[in-house]
Amino acid sequence: MALARSCHRFDCTNMWGSASGHATVVKFSLKGSSVRDPCAYDPCMKRGHCILLSNNHNYVCKCYPRYSGPNCQIDNGPPCDRHPCLNGGNCVEDAMGSYQCYCPAGWAGKNCDVKIENGPCDSSNQPCKNDATCVRIGNDYKCHCLPGWEGKDCEINKDDCFEHPCRNGGKCSDGIDGYSCDCDRTGPCQNGGTCHEGVNGVYCNCTSDFTGALCEEPMNACGGLCQNNSVCVASNDGRDYHCECLP
Repeated sequence: MALARSCHRFDCTNMWGSASGHATVVKFSLKGSSVRDPCAYDPCMKRGHCILLSNNHNYVCKCYPRYSGPNCQIDNGPPCDRHPCLNGGNCVEDAMGSYQCYCPAGWAGKNCDVKIENGPCDSSNQPCKNDATCVRIGNDYKCHCLPGWEGKDCEINKDDCFEHPCRNGGKCSDGIDGYSCDCDRTGPCQNGGTCHEGVNGVYCNCTSDFTGALCEEPMNACGGLCQNNSVCVASNDGRDYHCECLP
């Protein structure tokens, strides 16, 4: 088979810009048939998209942002060299020769040129304290406090001792969303008994020598320890005993 190849020139106008120039149309002839595909040989130099026009004879290059010219043959340089990102934005070029701006807090838009107005809840002037959530209400705000905090800005530790939860003279110590009762110092327990907080209030844990709600009564050493009808005789302080057996 004989393959004939002929080249022709024609004027081409860049539909996406003002540049104009020449492009090359490649014509194949095979057994009398004609095949025309000017985009098959990448006239846009991999710097843009080749678009075949309706007559199948002509094409136009839609260049990537970095390039221009009828065949995208002009390299205009890295777009970030022109510093398009404003207000401290960081410019990053992509594979297509375009760029993207990574904007700092408070700025948005393609070039970081749009000021973000967050109002009273702006992160640079956060009014809510202690990890509270700030909610904008018009030009005002409201803080949603975590448990244990109160006040407009959640700056006040809620007084959990306000309702006097400690009983029997226990001293209440306020915490964050809770309290503790210190009854060792101010509690009513006597004779070395220790004061503890229970579900129903405070109670005394007495030593082995005393009994009673406040450990106020000496323990009877006998306590039914003598057997076989023997007689228990306690010492004067009630802390010791001996058994006197019957004859």
